[in-house]
Amino acid sequence: MYLRADGWEKGNIQIQNGIRDFAATLGASRKYHQTITMFWARLVQHAIEHQPHINDFDSFLEKYPLLLNGKVISFHYSVQLIQSEEARNQWMEPDLLPLP
Repeated sequence: MYLRADGWEKGNIQIQNGIRDFAATLGASRKYHQTITMFWARLVQHAIEHQPHINDFDSFLEKYPLLLNGKVISFHYSVQLIQSEEARNQWMEPDLLPLP
């Protein structure tokens, strides 16, 4: 919703802040992972750019079911990279398969 309503720049920041804030309220600030957050935000943004006319969430997911597949990230990132502190703290480009 943030990406569709506010665009990439502002929406992406809102996503990051929302997840960080949620983790902090649970006492789990360490759970936030910058690369994982950005990976999913970029995939959603890519889908929005290719189907900007889809406004219904269910229709959007019907068109892009891969957004519900938690294993998709493993096609793009090695376990070593995604588990690194560097990836946790800053955006890292995929080391296996580039993003579209």
